[in-house]
Amino acid sequence: MLLIMPLAPATQAFSWEALFSPGALSQPHQKLDEKCADCHGEQDKKTTTPQCLACHKKVATDVRNKTGYHGRAPGIATGDCKACHTEHKGRDHRLLDWNPATFNHSQTDFRLTGAHSDATCGGCHKQDKLWREAPHACVSCHEDQDVHDGKQGKKCESCHNARGWSRNVRFDHDKTRFHLKGAHKTAACGACHTDKRYAQTPRECAACHRKDDRHTGILGTRCDSCHNTQKWSQTRFDHTRDGHFRLEGVHQNVACKTCHTRPTSAKPLPKTCIGCHQSDDIHAGANGTRCDTCHDTRKWSQAKFDHSQTRFRLTGAHKDVRCEACHAGDVHAPLGGGACALCHGKADPHQGRLGQDCKQCHSTRNWRSGIRFDHALTGFPLLGLHELADCQACHADSTFTRTPDTCKDCHGKKDPHKGSMGEACEGCHTPADWTFWRFDHDQTDFPLTGAHAQKVCDSCHTPGTPASETPVLCGACHEQDDVHRGEFGQTCDTCHSTRQFTDVEMRR
Repeated sequence: MLLIMPLAPATQAFSWEALFSPGALSQPHQKLDEKCADCHGEQDKKTTTPQCLACHKKVATDVRNKTGYHGRAPGIATGDCKACHTEHKGRDHRLLDWNPATFNHSQTDFRLTGAHSDATCGGCHKQDKLWREAPHACVSCHEDQDVHDGKQGKKCESCHNARGWSRNVRFDHDKTRFHLKGAHKTAACGACHTDKRYAQTPRECAACHRKDDRHTGILGTRCDSCHNTQKWSQTRFDHTRDGHFRLEGVHQNVACKTCHTRPTSAKPLPKTCIGCHQSDDIHAGANGTRCDTCHDTRKWSQAKFDHSQTRFRLTGAHKDVRCEACHAGDVHAPLGGGACALCHGKADPHQGRLGQDCKQCHSTRNWRSGIRFDHALTGFPLLGLHELADCQACHADSTFTRTPDTCKDCHGKKDPHKGSMGEACEGCHTPADWTFWRFDHDQTDFPLTGAHAQKVCDSCHTPGTPASETPVLCGACHEQDDVHRGEFGQTCDTCHSTRQFTDVEMRR
């Protein structure tokens, strides 16, 4: 039987999509008519979920982040969109047939609790808005009930809860920067928060208690230094703790106004002795401002000074030296860290070449006697016979500079090797005695084995020739013993051993 397809009118374009479509799309998807591939992918035509999420990006984000209804409801993340949202049922078909009265709101980002459970959907979900666009903030629905006129911000849940807007109101003042203590707990809110102003409410005592200030502001605005929140008339003040100035001696009997002549906020009161006793300073400032170093609070005229409390303890002959001998001006002015050379520089026979730390050798008992010196503290410790040598044997003058410190500088003329063994004499000789020496040839590149161990040094080392230039090839010494006349080269140890040149042992 031949099936004849009707031809479309000449004025209408032919469309295979329209021909095979199972039905018209709903109103929201009308623009996708004849675009089957936009929803039905090439890879898996049984599901449209990837294509749905590609267009509905906010839903895709909810599924990925497990937020919103599509991210929280069970089965949606692994299910197929068309299981709930069917298509091709006409323009007037609703993509989701659901009952708001049975909808589980706990599967959304906004769980309905308290009075919210009795609210109608239209109270929060506007007709011209998507369900997901309903606001979550309290002020979005309760702005007309805000008795604070917005001055408390938009975080209504800080005080209100879902059980009832006007009841069960709570507020923890201790979570603010001003904790309510003592009489403040029973004070009315409006006593401090005037005109419903809550932000930037002053926290200083003087803001509310200025009328109660008997000091007329001269002690500043830190009323809590003396007063407490239990009762304004109860005061306390510890001059050591609160004033950071301990009252001792005659200071305890001085009237407050003697020192506090101006408001404390205008300029800090001096806490140094000279701040009050400058007129009593008979030294005219020459001894600095640390009056308490010599004077105490019992009586100004009683003075004492212990030099051991400074960085320079007076010992020996220093105890009898007058102060002016070292302190020409201010006694607290630095004197160079107590360097001996400041006073004894002219008497220094070393002309300053040994530095200024004279106490390494000299003592304070007497400058010229009792001199000591530990040569081990230098770069050349004295060992063996060096310890018995006179200083002048190495040091030409008392400056002790340019003193030689190598063996050859002192023992070069006695070197039997004439310099052929180098300058590191300590490799063989010791400070115990120049004639005592030791040398282990095995530590060189030519260990002595066999008959070589019995040879004297001069057999191989020619006087005047550096040890590093001594030949190590067999032929250099055994050329006259070579019966092969050099035909086999100079590496005789290939066949011969060091026990005896005539011992022949072929080695492959």
